[in-house]
Amino acid sequence: EAVHRIKKGASSLIKDVEDFYDLDHKTLSNLSYSTTYDEKIKLFNFEKNILVVDDNKEMCGFLKFVLSKLYKVHTAEDGEEALRIAKEIKPDLIVSDIMMPKVDGYELCRKIKADKDLSIIPIILLTARANNVYARIKGLEIGADDYLVKPFNVKELVARINALLRMRGLYT
Repeated sequence: EAVHRIKKGASSLIKDVEDFYDLDHKTLSNLSYSTTYDEKIKLFNFEKNILVVDDNKEMCGFLKFVLSKLYKVHTAEDGEEALRIAKEIKPDLIVSDIMMPKVDGYELCRKIKADKDLSIIPIILLTARANNVYARIKGLEIGADDYLVKPFNVKELVARINALLRMRGLYT
């Protein structure tokens, strides 16, 4: 029931949701019972901390639900809370919406990249402003490592997360 509500609430923002679940189910079911816990951890990056930041509770919940199959996921409702959490846990990557109350995604990115202890953390910015090239350029100029426009394909988000982790030497 809860899964259905989350998928329904986020379906307008994310493409190919069912395809992602089918792929994930097939991948998980292909693991043999002899696969060790350590092998599963390495395969699915469970040791990697991802911070998801979005003021839309349905979207944040959906991303946590999907990404927690692959990573350890923490959430924040705005940039102010995200900055506090980032200082505590030092996540391996941040996925943040841009338009949020208090501290928006741009300001969060600016503050993360200005902090010597956090500046190495890759940031993916998400936005619903598909046609605004200037918004994408602004995000990249202030230090975002990647930018994804809603609606997006969940598998593409996971591929981008893994690519950034790989570039940082955190994922092989």
